[in-house]
Amino acid sequence: MILGFIKNNFRVNIDHLILTVLLLQVVIIKWISYKLFDLVTMGLVVVIFFVLFRQKSFLKTKTFAVLFIFLSYQFLNFLVLGGSLVFLMRNAFRTFKSLIILLYITNLLKNKKEFLFDYLDKILPLLNIYAVINIPFLLLQRAHIFRTTTLSSLLGFVSYNNSEFYSKDMMSGFFGLYGTPCLAIFITFILLFNLYRILIGYNFSLNKRTLFTSFLFLFYLWMATQNDNKGYFIVIILFAFTVIITIRESRVQTFSKSSSEIVRRRLSNLFSLFVLLIAVILFGYYIYSNVKTFKDIVDFAIRKVYEGVIAPKDGSYQSVKGGGERFAMILYALSDLKTAIIGEGLGNYVYTSGNLGFAHFGQADVGTFICLGGSVYIFLMFSLIYSAFKRTFGNRFISLVLLLAFFALSCYTHVFMDVSITTSIMFIYVTIYRIYFDKRIYTGRTLK
Repeated sequence: MILGFIKNNFRVNIDHLILTVLLLQVVIIKWISYKLFDLVTMGLVVVIFFVLFRQKSFLKTKTFAVLFIFLSYQFLNFLVLGGSLVFLMRNAFRTFKSLIILLYITNLLKNKKEFLFDYLDKILPLLNIYAVINIPFLLLQRAHIFRTTTLSSLLGFVSYNNSEFYSKDMMSGFFGLYGTPCLAIFITFILLFNLYRILIGYNFSLNKRTLFTSFLFLFYLWMATQNDNKGYFIVIILFAFTVIITIRESRVQTFSKSSSEIVRRRLSNLFSLFVLLIAVILFGYYIYSNVKTFKDIVDFAIRKVYEGVIAPKDGSYQSVKGGGERFAMILYALSDLKTAIIGEGLGNYVYTSGNLGFAHFGQADVGTFICLGGSVYIFLMFSLIYSAFKRTFGNRFISLVLLLAFFALSCYTHVFMDVSITTSIMFIYVTIYRIYFDKRIYTGRTLK
């Protein structure tokens, strides 16, 4: 009995430790030091590996089988295409560290969801305070006062004050150097978590929570126009539609009495979403036509997508520079049959500038890893993610929607290459899980 008590409490303590360190990785550790960030990531991977893989229930799942196939393919790719074992291990670890965090959090949702919910409920006030504390530092950075960009710059060991070209990328508060993608996704998580509390009528200060959440939303929306953080607009719209689909699908599953009624309700929901999408596009066009700052951001984004999707006159995708490279990499890989299937080799190149002729090779996950490992690699990776989501949500439709959202973000940024972004997205998914299963959202019941 005593041993059982110690064993159970030890597990809880380990999970508390893992979740806390994951959050610290997002909110402060990268700001302190990239080297410390990498060191802590290594430690997290080791701890999570032993916590996750000592569970026999996980080892018997389809998710583990897909993980085994995915890892095996990487070594098979290396055997066929050759290259450096060091390169292979770097590429393999780059994705494995994020995937194991994804598997850990989905496994917590499956087996210890109440513990996970309780942890996040207790930490939410601190997250809201953190979002507010970031505001004055973002305003300082907007004024090109970059003393607070990193701990090293704060202590005077390095200065970014004369940096003009990268200045917008450094307007990221405490998320570290070039941390605007993580800023966009983590703030979205905080907003969605607050929205969930509002939807269920969490407490007597509902109006205050609504005003506070609206303030955060509007400030960070405005800030995204100042630091050129186009990803924030993408993430907000993407997950807004994901939440709407989640709530509607939950209603479908609750109130439908037959499979045919489920299909009918889903088609009706999809039509409603299509109408909503048209309304959003029209509203966006109105803002685009009347707000110059927003117009400049949209024009820049469209230009980069055009540069990446439309091949230059000489037919070379490698001639594309800047943000358009993330799309050009995908088309480059698909333009050759061998590369499209198995890639250029996970042991031949790594995610660094100049590889495969791209000035910024490694800008986003899908483009990078379809070049390195081909469509087979990408298919197995997202099959693993879908399997983890399906095991947790138990709903194929919602799992597919979440997978598509994950894929869309992977085309744009480092979902796998940066564990702080992975963690932020997974906490968004935990919030969506709660929205999906909490019937109070559409039954009108509230917490007392």
